[in-house]
Amino acid sequence: MLHGIDVSDWLGAVDWAAHRQAGVSFAFVRATEGDDGHDRQFARNWEQTRSHGLLRGACHRARPGRDPLAEAGHFLAAVRARGFLTGDLLALQLQDAGGRDPEAVAAYARAWCSHVTGDAGVRPLVLTHVAFARAGHCAGLGGYPLWLAAHGDAPGRPAVPQPWDDWAVHQHAASPVDHNVFKGPAVRLRSLGLGGPAEEEIMKRLCVLGMSIGERQTVAGGSAEAIEYNVEFIDLDNLHADGGSSISPKVTRDYHLWARATIEGLKEGDRVTLHFSRYHRETGEAGTEVHREDRIGDGGTISVALYCFDHLDDRHRVRFRVSNANDYPVTVTESQFRLAT
Repeated sequence: MLHGIDVSDWLGAVDWAAHRQAGVSFAFVRATEGDDGHDRQFARNWEQTRSHGLLRGACHRARPGRDPLAEAGHFLAAVRARGFLTGDLLALQLQDAGGRDPEAVAAYARAWCSHVTGDAGVRPLVLTHVAFARAGHCAGLGGYPLWLAAHGDAPGRPAVPQPWDDWAVHQHAASPVDHNVFKGPAVRLRSLGLGGPAEEEIMKRLCVLGMSIGERQTVAGGSAEAIEYNVEFIDLDNLHADGGSSISPKVTRDYHLWARATIEGLKEGDRVTLHFSRYHRETGEAGTEVHREDRIGDGGTISVALYCFDHLDDRHRVRFRVSNANDYPVTVTESQFRLAT
């Protein structure tokens, strides 16, 4: 196991040379908090960890109740401003509900993680603790690597809460600095960061169905359209339902859902909404929504992605939809939709 620490400006100026000499191999440093907070030591810590040969990760402290997409954008802008390089990791510190109920906190975290994954191409680790996860605040996050704060457990032997089956990083002590271990060698930790297997490549390796659009599709103003597909590469279990837009899981289990598209004609400042939605397999009746996120136009053609990890059953179909509440049409092109185990 690798040994590491995590720090914030509460510790002041960290002596990175001393930690490196003591056997520390990696470090997570706080970058941001909420949608406007900056860690005063982030710039120094980010530069010093790299200059001392440590694998490094940037961490965002969540403030559920605020806009998760604004927080994700604030975080990524801060990291990129200081250099987001190959092997760098990203993490969400999710340990404070901010007075919100577990369902709202989990929805916030799913939106934050999905946005970061789609924008940065890196699945963030989620730092939380057992009681918080068991209370339901982390529902739907099992597809992201777990960074578990469990100070009463022996290093590398934490009790893993649902929705995870395993841990990646274990924070096992908090005095005078947070101490962690990583489950695996340095090359494995580095693979979780920038330049590791791209989300698209992960989907290809695990894919049980992949669909790509056959032609350009217009979404009229004030409407929502399920994107129509032709099967392009893999569908061994005949999961691509009749009608051209649905995936029909044959086994009830957890799945990765991943979609990508190009949106043309969206005006600057206007938005469209991306959805994964359930429909009853036999009747077609709309069921619960799996996941949704807004994307804002910049006046040109934009590339969008939507990713989530969710429990799907064999009684429903799943579709990727684009909603356009504006008073003019937009065009969806180059769309892909994948279901992976």
